[in-house]
Amino acid sequence: MGKAPADQFYFGDFQRDMHGVRLEAVGGWSLLLCKMHFAKNRGEVTMRLEDYARFWGVSSDEAASILDHLEQMDVCDRFRSVDGLITVINRRMKRQTEERAADAERKRAERDAERREREERGDSVRPRGRPKKDVQNMSGECPSPLLSSSSLSTSDFKRLILRVCEDFPQANERVVELGMLYTMLQRNGSTEPIRSAKYFHPEIKKMLNETKGLDTKTIDVMLARRREQAGLGREL
Repeated sequence: MGKAPADQFYFGDFQRDMHGVRLEAVGGWSLLLCKMHFAKNRGEVTMRLEDYARFWGVSSDEAASILDHLEQMDVCDRFRSVDGLITVINRRMKRQTEERAADAERKRAERDAERREREERGDSVRPRGRPKKDVQNMSGECPSPLLSSSSLSTSDFKRLILRVCEDFPQANERVVELGMLYTMLQRNGSTEPIRSAKYFHPEIKKMLNETKGLDTKTIDVMLARRREQAGLGREL
């Protein structure tokens, strides 16, 4: 991706940085700012002394004098290598570039984490920019959803409980149902089909931890309340 043809220019900072700087150094620094913006490593330029001289259209001695003056006036950072290369760094531009890169990496990590969470829950994941379609299996047929409507009949839910309990063979079936009901309530009427039992796993695991030590009566009270909230009645 090409570099942006324009960027923010901080006039106040530039004026303060250039206070007391010789005029030829001000011009040299302005040209370097342009070169730094388009550099591969934005915010820094690395060249030999004779390259700086050609870039500015001055002699090598004049180029050396300009670089010395810019460093002495604390306009930039300068580093010399043993092979004669001289690196000049604009501190603000370098810092902004690093911050933008870190922000882009953070957003990428968030997108990856969200995608993994959706996959674990069994939600359908589709690439950006493509039209939304039902997830298809290798034969080209759409897999039958476990649940395809926000409205849930008692018989449908009983069958669904039995299917999900297969993934938690050692767990209390009533606690599994609690986790499933809480998941359904969080959907807020969504009509997105549920295509995998894994969709319920996160809330079931939370409920298994939260109900440790609770007696059967307390669990039954919680279960009756959740059933009523889901429109299933107190007893299945």
